[in-house]
Amino acid sequence: MLFFNTGIIGFPLKHSLSPLLHNFFIYHTGVNGGYCCFEVSKAENLPKTLSFLKESGFVGLNVTLPYKTDIMKYTDETDAVASEIGAVNTLLLNESGIFGVNTDVYGIEKTFEHYGVSCLDKDILVLGAGGSTKALLYYLKYQNYKSLTIANRTPVKAEKMLAHFGLNKSRTKEIESLKKYNEYDIIINTTSAGLEGGRFLDMSNIKCREFAFDFQYSGNLTPFLKEYYKQNIICSDGLMMLIYQGVESFYRWAEDILVTKQVNFENELEILKKKLRRSV
Repeated sequence: MLFFNTGIIGFPLKHSLSPLLHNFFIYHTGVNGGYCCFEVSKAENLPKTLSFLKESGFVGLNVTLPYKTDIMKYTDETDAVASEIGAVNTLLLNESGIFGVNTDVYGIEKTFEHYGVSCLDKDILVLGAGGSTKALLYYLKYQNYKSLTIANRTPVKAEKMLAHFGLNKSRTKEIESLKKYNEYDIIINTTSAGLEGGRFLDMSNIKCREFAFDFQYSGNLTPFLKEYYKQNIICSDGLMMLIYQGVESFYRWAEDILVTKQVNFENELEILKKKLRRSV
């Protein structure tokens, strides 16, 4: 391998942290390569873009919104996780074809591990039922939680998700019902509410006993985490999830190189997190 070229496909990409993340990995691995952004404004242009990048010798690509589902039509094979979730965020390009995987679940799992949080016998509240919620539900499917509640503006959509993943001990509710007092051990926000200057949900009546996890991230506390940071519990935005899913993507692309060079990123993650935070 003369050059280790990787990149990301999506639209828009001007605020993506992935180039900073993966060029950090490339630098610390000591390989000759880079990571580039490829904005694809229309889904119909995906096949041409993939063909060009594969012919140009790219070894891997990340896929972000709005193409995590559309891209599956152009893979030769997908792993079991991506197939069940219905979304691919990482592509491996080689002589055998294009292989699609999903590393978002790994990012979620490692975030829980990073903060020492277990779902065992916990009451869990999930806000939202969008695309990113699917990766979370796949993860929760294998956790022995006590109860799971999804609050969404359209409960029917959430009910379909729960049925798809075969989750028991679960229920849905309208998001407006959060105005009533309740307590949960773990609360996870998968929505983007409040990040663009709008108002977040009023969560003042919903107490979190252990862990508040926001899939979104910003330079400061996200609107969701502002409510729970003052409750003296563990709080995390989506940066650790982003980092860990990126680590797994990079490992899939460069496994042989990392094993040969005995590279381990664990000691660099806090440094990387600070770099990303400054760039949000």
